[in-house]
Order: sequence, then structure tokens, then C-alpha cells
Amino acid sequence: LDRVPARLASPGAAAILTLALVERGLTNPIPLVLPTAPARVSAVYDQVPEGGLVELPRAHQGGDGAHGGVFLAQTVHQRPLGVAINVGTTGLDRYAPVLDARSGTWTGAAYCFRMGGFTSVALHRSWLRDEELAETLVGEPSFEILADDGDVVLIAVGPVETSGRTRALVPGDSATQVRRRPSVCPFE
Repeated sequence: LDRVPARLASPGAAAILTLALVERGLTNPIPLVLPTAPARVSAVYDQVPEGGLVELPRAHQGGDGAHGGVFLAQTVHQRPLGVAINVGTTGLDRYAPVLDARSGTWTGAAYCFRMGGFTSVALHRSWLRDEELAETLVGEPSFEILADDGDVVLIAVGPVETSGRTRALVPGDSATQVRRRPSVCPFE
């Protein structure tokens, strides 16, 4: 304390500093310590074929947030993604099979993905709230498993549809029907 100026060493200054830190902690939504994620990318991403990639599920463990690993993995596979930083921004993000990896018919979802220019799906088991959901998709007989590291499963959904319909990797405002009916393919 010999080096600290007297005006800073006073109990009043310490009280003001403490109150400022408490106020910051109560009013600022950003925590003092930010959460981090490992910078490891699964080797599965080395095997992503040409075409767009859909990451499932978009809603991390059933919540409102998306996992940042999607964008880190894109630095490895360098394929187009049909997602935005915030969940629910694009029609594809609101599509039920993408949002929470639930589908009444995965064959129909795969057709939708192909219509949008996507040729493969990366399913993240650890991002799911329910492990059984992963097995329904992985067990789909019409899908080809390209790679599986125990957490990330890379699935081929087939070649891009060329039936003459207009396709886009990210559906725009024309996908407003998906807001009302998330089971409707945003590319139809």
C-alpha cells in the first residue's frame, strides 16, 4: 500500500469500485467470464461431398441458441451452409427437421434439402435433447452414412434436384409459409 496514492487506498474508493462492479454484474447481460467452446473440428468434415451442408439440429439442445461449431467446421469443409448466425432467421432455420431434427418423414426432408441445393447432412448427437432422435435419422434406410465419429454423423441425402424448379441455398422472404407451418419445405 506504500505505492498506492492515498486517495485510491481510502475505504470510500474501495466501496465505489465494489458498487460499480456489482452494478455492472446486475445490469449488463454479458457475463464477466464469457463461455468458450473447444476449437476442435471433427474429422468427419474432411469427407463432406460437393454441394451444400445442413447441420442438425440448429437449436442447440432444444434451446433458442445455435452452436458456433457450425461456422468453425465450415473453415474445414468450405461448403455452403443454409443457416444464419441467429436461429430462425432463414426459412431453412425454421423448418422443423432442421430446427430440432424432428421429421415425420426423413425421405421428404431429404427431398427438400436436395431442392435447396444441399447434398449432405451433419447430425450432431450431443446437440440433441433426445438421443433417440439421432437413431431415427441414422437408421433411415434411404440415407448413406459417409462418416461417423460417435458424435457427428455425416449423411448423404443424394444429388441436388434438377427438376426445373428454382433453387436457392438460403430461402428468402418467400418462405413466410414456414413461419406458420414449420413442416413445409421452404424451397417449395
